[in-house]
Amino acid sequence: MNCINKACLFLLFFAVLSVSVYAQDPLQLSLEDCIKMALENNENIEIYKQIKESAKWQLSSAKKAKGVNISWQTSAYRIDRDYYYTTFGNTLSMQVPISTGRRIEETINRQLLQLDSADISLENQKQLIRFAVIEAYYNVLQCKNLVTIAESGVRMSSEQMSVIQTQYDEGALVKSDLLHMQIELANYEQGLIDAKGSLEIAENKLLSLIGLPIDTLIETTDKFEYSPYPMTLEECLEFAKANRLDSKIAKNAVKQSETQIKILKADEKPSISAVASKNITDNKASHFSRNESWEAGVVMTWKIFNNNETKHSVKSAEAEVKRAKAEAVGVDKNILLQTKSAYIQMKSAEKNIETSAEAVLKAKENLSISQARYEEGVDILLNLTDAQEKLIRAGTNYYTALYEYNLGRASLEKAIGK
Repeated sequence: MNCINKACLFLLFFAVLSVSVYAQDPLQLSLEDCIKMALENNENIEIYKQIKESAKWQLSSAKKAKGVNISWQTSAYRIDRDYYYTTFGNTLSMQVPISTGRRIEETINRQLLQLDSADISLENQKQLIRFAVIEAYYNVLQCKNLVTIAESGVRMSSEQMSVIQTQYDEGALVKSDLLHMQIELANYEQGLIDAKGSLEIAENKLLSLIGLPIDTLIETTDKFEYSPYPMTLEECLEFAKANRLDSKIAKNAVKQSETQIKILKADEKPSISAVASKNITDNKASHFSRNESWEAGVVMTWKIFNNNETKHSVKSAEAEVKRAKAEAVGVDKNILLQTKSAYIQMKSAEKNIETSAEAVLKAKENLSISQARYEEGVDILLNLTDAQEKLIRAGTNYYTALYEYNLGRASLEKAIGK
């Protein structure tokens, strides 16, 4: 095989390898990418969109009740009057409501409120999905950080194990020290396995939320960051009162219940309609000339007595109003409680960031000192492994504080409806 053929085979192999590696490249995903994908693919969004669409058509239907109604009635009768004969009739009628005691108007108002609630509910569902994605994304970031910490523990233990194995082989250490280090390494390796398993579960949950197959390889591009939250607790509480969507939905439900009372009370008032009709009868179905008549005028309908049906329906609706008002008060109380709790949790995590960051620096210094003392033969192995464990724990605490702060911040913004 000449050099050219060898070169071609090498290039072909390199090309195939490159395609294979490229096919396995993970999908780069930012938090905003994930939120966008979830909002596009989540089935709950479609459900609430259709609820809103239904509310639109219900409003349109309520508005149509104010318009003209035209009906056609046809009939055929067999009559016995000294002799048998057949008569056919057709009636064309038109009716236009003039006054319904505000039944139509209040029905339209109720449908407007329902459409508004459907719109708010759709946006509220989007907020819930946004938070679910943020939480899942942050869980992935946290698990990745914990994997990094676990890998550093395995690496440090492996390096120390290599040194101790050499010392033991040279007879400089007793077997108990070797066994102690082997146990430490096994524990760190087990911790790494668990951390990787947790990361895979967190990634699968995120993939499910954003609508991707769970075997998709992904790489998160965002990192945990810290910046002080710009709003005070009082500002957060005021913002929540004005912007929480579930509070608006609850208040809207009260208005709908109050409107239902007005609709029911319309039955106690007279309704007036303009009517016109034309009647045609004949003894043949295809002829309409024997008898023709038309009429036009105004019809008033007033339910003088309906056995207190309306009164009892109004009482039921009034009870519904009281229930809706009580529920709205409960929603507002819960919103304030959620906001305050989220704010306190966020501030606690914020303090832990500074504390845990200092602990990491001290743990690194402590490990360096323990390492030097052990190498000089003035300290025991147990103190060295203890220093390593303290560094791992400090690093875990630091990343956990960052995670809890960022998640707490997101929880706070969800609580205030931002």
